[in-house]
Amino acid sequence: MGVTRMIAAVTAAALVFSGCSDDGQDASGSAPTPPTTAPIAAGPTATGSAGGDTSSSTSGPAASTPPGSSDAPEDDAGFVFGVLAPGAGDLAELAAGQARGLALALGDINAGGGVLGHDVAAVAADESIDEPLGETLDVLTEQGAAAILGPVSSASAAEVVELARERGLVVCSGSATAASLTTRGDAAHFFRTVLRDDHAAAALAERLMTPADPDDDAPRSVLILGRDDVYAEELAGALAADLTGHGARVDTLLYPWLRVDFAEEVAAVVAADPDLVVLAAFGEGVTLVADLVEAGIPPDRIVGLDGLDRPDLATLAFPDEPDRADGVRVIRATGDLVTMDRLAAVSADGAATLYGAQMYDCAITIALAAIAAGSGVPADIGAQIRAVTSRGRTCSTFEHCRVLLEAGEDIAYAGASGGLEIDSFGDIATTRLTTSTFVDGELVDTATDDIDLQELRRQLMLSAAISTTRLQQAMQLLGFFDGDVTGVFDDETVAALERMQAALGAPVTGVYDEATDTALRARLGSAGEAVELATRQLQLELQALGYYDGPIDGRFSAATIAAVRAFQARLGVPQTGLLDATTVRAIFVLGQQNPFVPPPPVPPPDPPPATTAPPVATAPPAPPTTPAATTEPPPPPATTEPSPDSAPEPEPEPESDDLLAVLSADPQLSTFLGHVRAAGLEGELTVAVRSFTLLAPTNAAFEALDPAELGAWTADPARLRALIAFHAVDPDRGILTAADFEPGPLRSAHGAPLDVDVDGSAVTVGGGVLSAPREASNGIVFHIDTVLVPPG
Repeated sequence: MGVTRMIAAVTAAALVFSGCSDDGQDASGSAPTPPTTAPIAAGPTATGSAGGDTSSSTSGPAASTPPGSSDAPEDDAGFVFGVLAPGAGDLAELAAGQARGLALALGDINAGGGVLGHDVAAVAADESIDEPLGETLDVLTEQGAAAILGPVSSASAAEVVELARERGLVVCSGSATAASLTTRGDAAHFFRTVLRDDHAAAALAERLMTPADPDDDAPRSVLILGRDDVYAEELAGALAADLTGHGARVDTLLYPWLRVDFAEEVAAVVAADPDLVVLAAFGEGVTLVADLVEAGIPPDRIVGLDGLDRPDLATLAFPDEPDRADGVRVIRATGDLVTMDRLAAVSADGAATLYGAQMYDCAITIALAAIAAGSGVPADIGAQIRAVTSRGRTCSTFEHCRVLLEAGEDIAYAGASGGLEIDSFGDIATTRLTTSTFVDGELVDTATDDIDLQELRRQLMLSAAISTTRLQQAMQLLGFFDGDVTGVFDDETVAALERMQAALGAPVTGVYDEATDTALRARLGSAGEAVELATRQLQLELQALGYYDGPIDGRFSAATIAAVRAFQARLGVPQTGLLDATTVRAIFVLGQQNPFVPPPPVPPPDPPPATTAPPVATAPPAPPTTPAATTEPPPPPATTEPSPDSAPEPEPEPESDDLLAVLSADPQLSTFLGHVRAAGLEGELTVAVRSFTLLAPTNAAFEALDPAELGAWTADPARLRALIAFHAVDPDRGILTAADFEPGPLRSAHGAPLDVDVDGSAVTVGGGVLSAPREASNGIVFHIDTVLVPPG
């Protein structure tokens, strides 16, 4: 079971997430403090500054210890937050800033009068690949947690949303951005203070396409470079659609999450020579900036998103000449200037503040909801979440809001990260974006904007639901499409679609139809969620415009296709049935001209000849004459039963063990597995959408390596991840059997090449002999009798 530890106040709260560091250190650079269940000393109050002392002495109001802890007083339990921390892994950069936000919130709440007459405290439990999330949540609630803060990642949040509803919990995440979470939850059980990826993409596109100098032209070409994970995939797809709507030509280039050597990616950027390079990266963003500038990309063409919110980026990228980063921009969700200064002061180094304001708002909102409810019961708290952010007198500090509530007034908490205004689906309606630029090696804020997401959504309309982008991503994942994800339904996309249709047993038409959609989702399994989400969002938008009245089921049905064609007919663009780049541009222009009144629909045209007779489509309904009173999409129906005319879904193939399970079951690979766990990478080996050919050194191989050399690689978690990455083949090559290896260089997931030699049936890589292949659901594992040491 994940270890639970007690957080009793402000500066000490920064230790909540210390177990998730991706470099074995906390935010200040020192070794992580072992977790403990004993109370930790209080830090500074709301007006104080933090030093970093975590000794047992107190310098501010002490928090009560919750029931269940070894020192818990029975008569003064207080109000307890439960923090769902990510554990060891690659999410430290997201977690460190949130730890600081929680530190500020605990101090401000306690200094401002507490909750229901008591100080507040927090307990934390780490996520673990070895324990179900439900059990980790049990640890927190058993320790007295009235509400949950977290999780950090969207992948975990998808599971937590369902658990929150089933168990009647209140959960707030300050960093889970996946758009799919909106359709799963409601504000009473799950809400978030961070922008959804599709909303973030719309806001980012506006800023990227608006030149800083009015005399300059808008960018004509944009290349999005990001890691191949849920965050970057969703954001890159939505951003590509929105930039396309603005008229830009967009390319996307995603690299494996283990990448260390970016020589090929940088060469591709140089060859493309885009007007802007947008980096959807985290820690590796430092290397990318350095490599791009070294390759001749002007710094003012480089724009980083949230993950590059690092004041020390210039110093890390160019230790001797930090001003070489001058001109690099960072656009990210942030807080007001006072909050950001206070976040930086929580720790001596002042570096990590990402999502700190969002976590601060999670804690403050929940505390105010408890006061409004007069109760610490989760159901009562959840019922007040929307009310305290949108239904009364505006207040911006916890103490002021508490005084108003206790005087019987309704409040609208204006958060540190923006106005919030939580909607019924748990999403924020307003937020704050800050653009910063490196000047003389320092990150300087140059613009801060408050964004009305409802107005933005009206203007951009359908652009975030571009289905061609999703289709290209899905075909790329399955190996049928190796072009750039552009959102353009061009000849290359048609050819890939026909290859996929043939492989899936669907009619080969070159048209994305219902039969193809059904076969594709069956093949993708759980990885098809993004495709289903895009279609569900498309159906919601078409319904709001009056073109669609069928079920919101995420199926690309005949009725959905007919509605899209009818809308395309109204726009005067080719009636492909898919939202391609041409349609998106027309939608954007239409939305700018009149974002509030939808156009009247027209009956769908006769479909083009097909190899199979299409089902009869009903005419779309008449559109509303006035805009709807609310901009919130209707909730999905309770059932997602397929329509009677839907094609039957093929039976899914039986699931096999994933890469982590294969490693765990093999006693000869226990040392390698231990290093994978130490690097925090075990969770990545369970992801269904990433297929790797893994060359796992045996225990004997590690024993043969010089202990001093091995120690140099394993002592530094960053170098350990690089070592592991050198033992995986670049996932673009797919799953390689022994017969697929060819003599010559083979690119690794690390980025550096592996030297392959083939002699008959014997395959050696880097001088190590491959043997004992074992297939997994998301890859294949070979034994290798040598530890492969990467260059550098």
